[in-house]
Amino acid sequence: MKKTVFNYRDDDYDLTITVKQATVLDGLERAALYAEIKDEEIIPFLSPRIARNPGLVWWFKQLYADTVVLTVDIKSNDPKKSKVPKDLSFEELVRLPEVLLEGWHNTIISINPQLIPTPPPKPEKGETVEEAGEESEPSGETSS
Repeated sequence: MKKTVFNYRDDDYDLTITVKQATVLDGLERAALYAEIKDEEIIPFLSPRIARNPGLVWWFKQLYADTVVLTVDIKSNDPKKSKVPKDLSFEELVRLPEVLLEGWHNTIISINPQLIPTPPPKPEKGETVEEAGEESEPSGETSS
């Protein structure tokens, strides 16, 4: 299994974070964790503007599941600086510096490009989001 390291250092943190390439089992673990996360559990940690946006709530749940499942180890290199637990909570995650979380998740994506979120297709004028995402039927087949 491929692993890679992300190092982060600022006034509050000095961390070495090891992440891994996802296996099929990891994918199932991420899916199970995502399914277990209830919006009501994370909404209290988000601002009202973010909480009203289902796309951002979806993204946050994905980010959380990727980060928790695919992180192998988090080492604090300086005992005087803040630590980050491997199985961090939602509240701990949203309180991290954005540059730390972005670098950490980008490191996960660098060895797991299949995790890059794909936004749903944008609807054309007069079309709903669901209609924009429908696939056309193969030629020769008709719907019943």
